[in-house]
Amino acid sequence: MGEVYGALQLKTVDGMVNPIYFIYNAKWHEVQDYLMFPGQQPYVGTVSTNSEWFNGLSADKQAMVHKAIAAAEQAAHDYQLQINKENMDKILAERPDLKVVVLTDEERAVFRDLSSGLHETYYTVVENAYGEEEKSEARARARKILENLVREVKDAS
Repeated sequence: MGEVYGALQLKTVDGMVNPIYFIYNAKWHEVQDYLMFPGQQPYVGTVSTNSEWFNGLSADKQAMVHKAIAAAEQAAHDYQLQINKENMDKILAERPDLKVVVLTDEERAVFRDLSSGLHETYYTVVENAYGEEEKSEARARARKILENLVREVKDAS
């Protein structure tokens, strides 16, 4: 956190992406002039478990786990909306000169189009982290991960 604060302060980085509550608590709003909302999802939660354990549960217990996950994700989502609003109010009170920018769908489309070329870069970086015999499989897995991520973002929008 301290490295990001200093980097923002010294202008060695132009920005970062984090939830409002984190920006406020890390005091990053003190050293930046803009706060941009490009339309990213406000909360991402991940629940993971050992698949052998989960698949060994009865259908009823698997359903209970899914229900508990859904309830926890909703509670966390609702809480982060509340805490982000409270912290945004604090940021604006402390930094009334901070310029807040909310991108339109058209502006977001420009970023989306410009970033599409980075998909190939991502595949290549992942592929190059593996030996020759694993490159093809690594690239295919990277493609699948990115395609799933893009689909999930579209579904959530």
